[in-house]
Amino acid sequence: MLAYKAKQFDDELYAALDLAAQHGAGKFEKRVLVMKAYLTRILRGLKMSSSKNEKTVEQLRSLFEGREAIYVEKGALRARVRNIRLGHDRIMADVEEIPTAGLPVGALYAIQRREPSPLRWTIGIGFISNSTFSDYKWKSGYPGWSIFLIRRSSKAL
Repeated sequence: MLAYKAKQFDDELYAALDLAAQHGAGKFEKRVLVMKAYLTRILRGLKMSSSKNEKTVEQLRSLFEGREAIYVEKGALRARVRNIRLGHDRIMADVEEIPTAGLPVGALYAIQRREPSPLRWTIGIGFISNSTFSDYKWKSGYPGWSIFLIRRSSKAL
């Protein structure tokens, strides 16, 4: 599939260069230079994007890795987020339920009743998604999930 997409991209790029040459963009030698400059910009953008994604993963790890949280997606349960990592085309993490009286609720309750406890699953967000995070919340794009950190008070109540 990837080879097909690359071939399709190449064909479209050559067609665009041919059209540009027909409209006065110059001879073949200039098209090669245009193509090199274009591909250099693409590769530079990919490298910058990869660096940004790595930085985002590091920030998410520092905030959420191994911490207790409330996971919300058509219901809610107490969970721990682990193994936050950079996948091929997304940021991924493993989530494990922390069995808690009164939780889970909603659709997660129905899932828990028929699956072994504790529940475990993997979440992911694409790099282009409208995912956001802060010091206490990680939220995927619509209609996804949210993770809210559980803050422990340093003072006994």
